[in-house]
Amino acid sequence: MKKRILSLILTVAMMLSVMTILPISVSAEVATFDGETNLTIKNYADIAKFDEMVEGGEDFDGVTIILGNNITLDSDFAGIGANNGGWKRFAGTFDGQGYTITANGHNVGDDTGAFFVGIDGATIQNVTFAGRVNMISTYGAGVVCSAAGDNTIKNVRVSLYMQSNADTLQYCSAFVATMAKGTNSLVIDNCVFDGIMNFSAYARDCASFLGQTISGSTVTVTNSVFAGKICFNDGNTSYNGCFIGYARTGSSVLVQDSISIGEMTFANKTSNPNSVVVGERDGANDNTTTIHNFYYVPFDATIKGGSVSSVKVFQGMDAAEAKDTGNIVAYSNVATKTLDQLAALTSETLGFSQTATFSFKANTDLDTYYPCPTGLVKDGAWVDSLKVSVDAKVLGASIRITAEGDKYSGIRFEAKFRETVTTGAGTASANFGLILISKTAYETWSALEGENKTFAALVEAGVKVSATKATTNEGIVTVKAVVYEIDKEYYEADIVAIPYANDTVIGDAVARSIYSVAKACVEANNDPNPYAVPYAKEIVKAVEEVAA
Repeated sequence: MKKRILSLILTVAMMLSVMTILPISVSAEVATFDGETNLTIKNYADIAKFDEMVEGGEDFDGVTIILGNNITLDSDFAGIGANNGGWKRFAGTFDGQGYTITANGHNVGDDTGAFFVGIDGATIQNVTFAGRVNMISTYGAGVVCSAAGDNTIKNVRVSLYMQSNADTLQYCSAFVATMAKGTNSLVIDNCVFDGIMNFSAYARDCASFLGQTISGSTVTVTNSVFAGKICFNDGNTSYNGCFIGYARTGSSVLVQDSISIGEMTFANKTSNPNSVVVGERDGANDNTTTIHNFYYVPFDATIKGGSVSSVKVFQGMDAAEAKDTGNIVAYSNVATKTLDQLAALTSETLGFSQTATFSFKANTDLDTYYPCPTGLVKDGAWVDSLKVSVDAKVLGASIRITAEGDKYSGIRFEAKFRETVTTGAGTASANFGLILISKTAYETWSALEGENKTFAALVEAGVKVSATKATTNEGIVTVKAVVYEIDKEYYEADIVAIPYANDTVIGDAVARSIYSVAKACVEANNDPNPYAVPYAKEIVKAVEEVAA
């Protein structure tokens, strides 16, 4: 009976989507942002209108722009604002409300931005930047190319893949490339960089949070985590740091209550400064660099044919050496730590938000390395790729077929749970399992508010699969659930698998259609089941014939 119920999931879900989702998806294609009465951005058309107004001279000073949906940028996106004959900067507040902006491979250069070309007295908060950008000239940034005035970036995560093929790249960062000339300030608080910056040619003044300061600027980085990778593939590189690249004469830098667990790699050993905190400090007497409560995991900077010694906290030196030479004016609690030692640190020790989750010990099944800043998680959802401490994780989906000629058109989802949150594994009394539901029905449920957004409503819109079949190994419980007998007309309908325990959603959702699973199977062409790839090819052919 249970299998028959599962076979009906897509039929029920598609009925729900026709009744409730279609009007919503149609209206979402219409631009709603007008910059006057409606300040909520819901789609790319709204982004284009926003950009048009900033380029036209509207800086939105004192105004809050709200992100209302996850947004994917077009590949020809050129950033909000401009630097063509004069800066056009954003000066308001941009509140992402926990949503994600995904870049689709657009170019970032001197007069284009990954998102903002320039800001002036702005606040950017509660948003994640993902996807890929291509850095093509001097500036390269994931969020802002140039920051003037007094700016704040808080509760922001950047997990971009940033590729540079430029002959020379200077002033590059996942957050802000450079401070503008003049007296100004930048506060970066409760932020994470866990992406990749990959430089194919010469690069300098590059870092995760800020490429370079400027004379008269004050930069503060607090409660933040560097967990990414910065790769230099040309031996001619200098003045790069995990946190800040180049601290220029007359500027002030404070890095406090922060952690570095990422790494830098180099094509060749270099004598030029590259470090965990600040790559280079310019000026012996009029530059202030202060580091408090800074902990880092040492790493070997791998190079061709070997490796250099672990990159030190500051310009190839440890904290004491740096202070003795005047490079660091003041420091305290600056030390290397292992992942286990970081796990022992509390939010009170580092000053992170009380809601930040600390679990730094490596776990191959459920990755839990660093804290999740508040503001990044929307409406009680979860961010698995942040490697936040979670109790369950959906690994994905595969095709389920048993024999040649079998009509078994199914997708098998697999999830892993911590044994500490499960009871009754493999029995009728199991208190955990998976909910299988169409993506459209899940989005409808996610949009509910208050008393309407209940676990019972989620189950009613999908199918609850208890872990009556589960395997346990070293504290990790593995559960599998199958959706099968899917009609061809529903091959492209996404299915979401949601782990739960004690009638509460506790893990990560994964949406896969049988077409997407089949296509991946065909491309991999190495499924141990001899019938899987031929069957997957039939599914791909059926869908593509309809599309044609």
